[in-house]
Amino acid sequence: MCGIVARQVIGCLSLLGIVRAYGQEGGRAVAEALFGDVNPSGHLPITFFRSTADLPAFTDYSMSNRTYRFFNGQPLFAFGHGLSYTKFAYNGAKIDRDTVGPAGSVRLAVKVENSGSRDGEGEEWAASAHHEQDHCRSVG
Repeated sequence: MCGIVARQVIGCLSLLGIVRAYGQEGGRAVAEALFGDVNPSGHLPITFFRSTADLPAFTDYSMSNRTYRFFNGQPLFAFGHGLSYTKFAYNGAKIDRDTVGPAGSVRLAVKVENSGSRDGEGEEWAASAHHEQDHCRSVG
């Protein structure tokens, strides 16, 4: 059963290969997550593409169709992807200002509630976008 689940989630990698990558206690860690003994809570800091065929030629140095911001396809696992056995609700997001200069900062507050049926931990992320026409950042 674990091999089938792992192939569905990871694609062509075998469970044995995954366990080896995590060292001496890797097998136990993977088994605990697969069988629900622990609740995963991390998020990916990078994007995993399905295939190198999805990417531009190696000699193409433009950012077009590269990285999570510019990729036009469907990645295997996108930047920020994470799994959990529970759900979280995010409500009442507030920022302390609508605009900020290039060297400024914004304070964001949000209520996070575990709305699922299992205990769990979450890692909240916020992203900002730079608007060149007015030199402000919006937080979303």
